Amino acid sequence: MLLASCRFPVDYIQLGNGYVIDQENKYHLSLLKSVYKNHSYQTIIPGALIDYNFDDNHIVLLRLVVGREGLDSDILPDTPKPYQLWINDKNSHKVYGPFNLNDYFKTRHVLNISDKIKVSI
Repeated sequence: MLLASCRFPVDYIQLGNGYVIDQENKYHLSLLKSVYKNHSYQTIIPGALIDYNFDDNHIVLLRLVVGREGLDSDILPDTPKPYQLWINDKNSHKVYGPFNLNDYFKTRHVLNISDKIKVSI
């Protein structure tokens, strides 16, 4: 009896420039970056992503902070759960965040990210 299974890239949502969303299940999404041509990936932002959006240059992400990690996190004001906002520059491969709401919008402005690229806050 075979008790293990293999996951293939069909589980991934392609975001361009080697970035993918790994949808292990609908409650556990992670941002990954291709590091080799043989479909090896590096985790950029680990699971609990609850929303994301992207264009040719950027990926914006909303992540729920879970477990003990949430105790020290910078959370958004007036929200019932701790959230983190992230920005990934697909061209420079820089990751910005985690942000609170105010710093997220400041960084979006500095990076000139289109208002069309949003997450549900």
